[in-house]
Amino acid sequence: MSNYGLKVTGADNIYQLDSDDVSTFYLGVSHVGSTTSIGGSTGFLAAWDDGDFIFVKPKSNSTSYKDVRFTNYKNTNDSALAGGLRFYSHVDYIICKVATNANFADQTGVDYGIEVKNDSGVYVFTSRKINKGMEIIVIKDENSLDGGGGVNGPPSTDNIIYTAPSGTNLDNIWFGSASGMSYTDGSTFVFGGAYYDYTNSRILFQQWLDLSDEMIGLSSYEPFPNGGKILVGELHE
Repeated sequence: MSNYGLKVTGADNIYQLDSDDVSTFYLGVSHVGSTTSIGGSTGFLAAWDDGDFIFVKPKSNSTSYKDVRFTNYKNTNDSALAGGLRFYSHVDYIICKVATNANFADQTGVDYGIEVKNDSGVYVFTSRKINKGMEIIVIKDENSLDGGGGVNGPPSTDNIIYTAPSGTNLDNIWFGSASGMSYTDGSTFVFGGAYYDYTNSRILFQQWLDLSDEMIGLSSYEPFPNGGKILVGELHE
């Protein structure tokens, strides 16, 4: 541990950056876009790498795409998963990468700013890559959401991730999850999904497995709680 460096904390002493810490890195917004194709063995986002964090919302805030599902699991032995990140409904997406990622390019023409290395000499932050940022406004801990699903979305009880304040909307509110897995061929399930309830200006968590074909009386939307943290962010640019 060095006796000098840079440590940044936010309001209520929230961790932002620490050059003494060799295990954490700043995640910056590297790609912003919208889907053009979904599902099947195509429609993968080439910009996605293992370890990236994904924020999504329904494409163009359309109620037609309020059921947000994605898979960010790479399996080169399965053509449906070989590309890594794939969506099952059209979304606007944001990919966040660590500063050291070779696919996270500096802004064109920017040769100045602040760069911070940790004790191992590895970049943990560089302002040259930043022209927008994601403010985290909600963090839901593991097992704090019940999960479930339904034709009209999951039940709201113990599944509300975010409710927009009065007079605001969900237009710039993004659902974030480090992992998601959805499948619609054969055994149907959604893990780490979201449902944008535009009528009530809120985002619900959905996580379920269709067990109706396994045994009589079992639910087609058997609920499962969130196994990891769920984030909600607001984009600033």
